[in-house]
Amino acid sequence: VQDYFRIYAENKRLREENAELRVWMQDALSLRRQLSYYEVLLETKMPEPATFVDASVIGENNGPYDNALILSAGRRDGVAPGQAVVDDNGLLGHVITSGNSAARVLLLTDYESRVPVFIEDMEVEALLTGKSSGTPILETFEQRPALERILPGSRIVTSGADGLLPRGLPVGEVARVQGEAVFVELYANLRTPDLVRVVEYQFPVVDDSEEISSDEVTASADG
Repeated sequence: VQDYFRIYAENKRLREENAELRVWMQDALSLRRQLSYYEVLLETKMPEPATFVDASVIGENNGPYDNALILSAGRRDGVAPGQAVVDDNGLLGHVITSGNSAARVLLLTDYESRVPVFIEDMEVEALLTGKSSGTPILETFEQRPALERILPGSRIVTSGADGLLPRGLPVGEVARVQGEAVFVELYANLRTPDLVRVVEYQFPVVDDSEEISSDEVTASADG
């Protein structure tokens, strides 16, 4: 019996370490692409890095949504609506409601899900739309590309255009183009999610008071 519980604890520890390594791997892929751009800029101001809240999935499809999860973390843990939720492979969805000790996550496959994304190989932004009965699709392109240029295997990440999800979270890759529909194979495991991470990220904001103060200083200097 002792051996059983020791093996169980060791297996859990290894799974958590593996999940963290996969997160770092995806971060490294995104940073590699960004590095070539930032290297040509001088004195670039980088946003604050994201932090994470670890949680377990304690329920599924609870509430008005077809594809949703209930997490074992809530407001007291720092979880708030709008935050991204990832597993060790990629984005699962985002928090839509948060209680004191639990939160509901809308999955990318739900019909209500709309997430701004970026096709890295083409540098084109689009909207990832959930289809409750099947694979999510790309639609509402920022600039409509020729569909024959969209190749299977092209990597897709969050664009950050919604002001909620940080840019660069791994989402999936183009599975196939069928007619006018671009189907996306998600990286995340939406069938049997267990341990997940909630991404705490603060977008940089313009401080209006600082801007007013700067204008007043300029006006004073001109006077």
